[in-house]
Amino acid sequence: MSLNENQKRSVRVTLLLLEKSLDEIDRLLREKGHVGILYRIHQTIPEEQSKIIGKAVRQIREEIKMVKDTFHLEVAQEDIRNKLRGILGIDWENLEDIKSDKLRGYGKVEPILRNTLDPHIDRIIRLIMNDIYPIIH
Repeated sequence: MSLNENQKRSVRVTLLLLEKSLDEIDRLLREKGHVGILYRIHQTIPEEQSKIIGKAVRQIREEIKMVKDTFHLEVAQEDIRNKLRGILGIDWENLEDIKSDKLRGYGKVEPILRNTLDPHIDRIIRLIMNDIYPIIH
């Protein structure tokens, strides 16, 4: 049994994305949720059910490994610098889009936002560009 290159690529990418989802599930269950600045993920799954999910996640990983071995799927090699550049590149664009002059698309912009919102956004962008980007480029 074999897959052609396009089929192999499709199977690998789908299972790779699933594996990354499983990593996130593991992390959330292990940390019992997550607390960020602008969001919180609350653990609402009872411990016994978390164990069932954990067991299923391990079994899914085993199946992924069997498919990888059976069809000789390549292991993706990601350079953390490239990964960080990709993440922060998108975030930088999004940050530029929430400066006061760009918010007009969402309604009238109060002039004071140029002095109250924009400096924070500019500082975040500077930290990314001056402190992080030089390291990851």
